[in-house]
Amino acid sequence: MLAPQCPITENWSDPDLNLPSKALELSLQILALVQNEFSIDPDRVYVVGQSMGGLGVYSLLQLYPEKWAGAVILTAYDNFTNAMAISRVPLWVFQGDADQTVPVTMVRDMMKQLKKANANLRYTEYHKADHDIWDRAFAEPELIPWLASLKRAASSTSQLGTSATPPAK
Repeated sequence: MLAPQCPITENWSDPDLNLPSKALELSLQILALVQNEFSIDPDRVYVVGQSMGGLGVYSLLQLYPEKWAGAVILTAYDNFTNAMAISRVPLWVFQGDADQTVPVTMVRDMMKQLKKANANLRYTEYHKADHDIWDRAFAEPELIPWLASLKRAASSTSQLGTSATPPAK
């Protein structure tokens, strides 16, 4: 697992332009170095982010969809510049319906946009939950098996047209 951290004075991405920050570009360079150094299956590289990290994931999915086997995003928003690129990667989004930082109405609208783009999308919305849902999301019993079932080669063929939405918890 590689878990880069964004410097406190920066952002992973700009939500309006989806331009990666220098920190996000450096993270991609680190990933490339790690992939060169260690035996990592390139078809099983996943990207996960929460809050501002989720913003960075949306940027990476729009700019480099071919790199990822799957993505998990928690409590994050974006003004998509390329929803079709995101639709190429299986995605599971988690959101609290009482989030004061990222309004649930904004995320619901984003999910509608992704569904229109035929995204392979799972969406879980937690009732009466604010911004700090990561403990619940990462404890979802289906999350790890779902991620482990994804391979990059499969995501570009058979999984593209499907959409699954588990019941909100």
